[in-house]
Amino acid sequence: MMLKRKDKLLQKELESTDVGPSSTETAPAKNWVQDTPLWRVGTAIAIALGVYHFATSFVGIPQAWLHRAIHMMLVLLLAYISFGKVKKPIRYLEKGITVGFLCLAFVYILVYYNDIQLRAAFPTTLDLVIGTGLVALVIVACWRYVGPAMAWVIIAFCLYAVLGFLLPGRLKAPQLTFPYMISYLFNSNFALMGSTTGVAATSVVMFVFFGALLDKSGAMKVFSDISIMATRRITGGPAKASVIACALVGMIQGNSITNVATTGTFAIPLMKRAGYSKEFAGAVEATAATGGMIMPPVMGAAAFLMAEYTSTPYSKIIVYAIVPALLYYLGVFLAVHLRALRWDLKPVELELSLSKKEMLWQGLTCLAGFLTLIVMLVAGFSATRSALFATLALTLVWVIRPVDRLTLRGFLKAVESGGRGMLSVSTACVGAGIVVGCIGMTGLGIKISVLASIVNANVWAVLIMSMVVCIILGMGLPVTASYVLAATTLSSVLTGYGLELIPVHMFLLYFATMSAITPPVALASYAAAGIADASPNKVGWQGLVLVLPSFLVPFVFIFNQELLLIGNGLDIILAVLSASAGIFAFSIITEGWIFGKVPTPARVLLGVAVVCLLMVGVATDLIGYVILAAVVLTNYMAARKRKKELA
Repeated sequence: MMLKRKDKLLQKELESTDVGPSSTETAPAKNWVQDTPLWRVGTAIAIALGVYHFATSFVGIPQAWLHRAIHMMLVLLLAYISFGKVKKPIRYLEKGITVGFLCLAFVYILVYYNDIQLRAAFPTTLDLVIGTGLVALVIVACWRYVGPAMAWVIIAFCLYAVLGFLLPGRLKAPQLTFPYMISYLFNSNFALMGSTTGVAATSVVMFVFFGALLDKSGAMKVFSDISIMATRRITGGPAKASVIACALVGMIQGNSITNVATTGTFAIPLMKRAGYSKEFAGAVEATAATGGMIMPPVMGAAAFLMAEYTSTPYSKIIVYAIVPALLYYLGVFLAVHLRALRWDLKPVELELSLSKKEMLWQGLTCLAGFLTLIVMLVAGFSATRSALFATLALTLVWVIRPVDRLTLRGFLKAVESGGRGMLSVSTACVGAGIVVGCIGMTGLGIKISVLASIVNANVWAVLIMSMVVCIILGMGLPVTASYVLAATTLSSVLTGYGLELIPVHMFLLYFATMSAITPPVALASYAAAGIADASPNKVGWQGLVLVLPSFLVPFVFIFNQELLLIGNGLDIILAVLSASAGIFAFSIITEGWIFGKVPTPARVLLGVAVVCLLMVGVATDLIGYVILAAVVLTNYMAARKRKKELA
């Protein structure tokens, strides 16, 4: 039963993506109404969604509430037209009623959007009917495209809004009338048409279409070949190629499952051929793919929400994330290297998938998109406008290149892929909007902050509790939803302890992503285990060991903002060096190997070095460096002595 449950969870994830669909997503998922007129209608709606957002990005978006409503309605129409069991008769009556209601609601919103907002305090009967229907349909869409856990979370918060007044003590909610609740969720700018939907309808959507076109242009093959060329002649090359490929792919895909499916199909077999165990190969792929969710410049929908919650430009958010993401990959890379040394694995000659001409032109296409995106973000343009012009630059180079030139049909296929890729993103964001609305109308966030202040726990205890909550939330929810819940309930608690806003939100986002590789529910590990033909639990636990050094990073930058590139240059350099050395020391502890086996007393000393290196202060850093250097040098001399004795 447990395996069946894991398979269902994994299937839900594989059918969705946070930002940017994979190359396999244009094919209908197994439970969609493929090869029917409904699928073709869905194709038209997906393309219409792309055309609408491209047009509004050029000429400017309409009034915010209306823009968010149009986006939500197109996504819901696509969701309910496309969904249906292939092996069972399609329930056309049920589908007709649902789609008919959505069409009528769409027309009503387009005609009366001003009046709907103006009468937020006094909703009409029709407002209540449409609002109730949309809330119910969003919950069902979340169940289908995000997962049952997301739907149950929304239902739980809605029940709290309805019945919370019956609770005793400080968690008691005010008694709300049904019209007030629905008007708050539908008529206002705080729930269905709130900021989470707004982020999906502006910034995220353009990055999804950019990712779809980049994928179709051959970016994944370019990234895999670059990683192979960088590691083909070094120890542990295939595993290191997987790490680098996942980092590169993660730059455009904010989804760990998609990253595993994209890079794992070539990386895992190569690792197994090089001598890595199948469990370790799956663990490397899962951990490396998960890091892509915090890898700039595209970090998933949660990063755009962070920009919204902290009132910080997205261009600054991606700067703050650079060092934590690189430190994460440093930890995985070092673990892979030390394991290769421990197992005495030799370099393996790897083959490239592209010819020199294909590599040149497909690489230029990717480079045009990336350079345009980065230059415009650095120049201060909005994320939406930057993604739009990056998409145009990529398309222009793709049209004129002599290899696999872009056609109108290919462009429409990419737009369709992007539109369908928005299903899980937007349903998760709209569903999270309902949760945020329930928290707002009941004052739950303030209640939790007050309770935390009454408990008066140590700041380290609160940080560890927040880490655990983020990981538990993420076990059944996408990163976007788990981050929203954590940000709306825990951020004020942590800032109440004197912690800065940006490090707090980075801390919550970092650990919200970790649930993909933390047992017992580790969906990225399940996906990698399937490719590696290994035990999901063994892959999950191996992945946890690999990523343990990276768990230290958020606890460092929450007190030492230099790791977020905040501060003067010298302090930043010293902080990055200390954190890197600390991760190196922790990797030696977990692997127990440098030039030879590291004895237990030396590993205990390295634990002291890790603590010293991660503490803020020059004196403690020096102590940590001395201990680390002594252990490495002693291990090197011992290994050299053994080698001479054997000779």
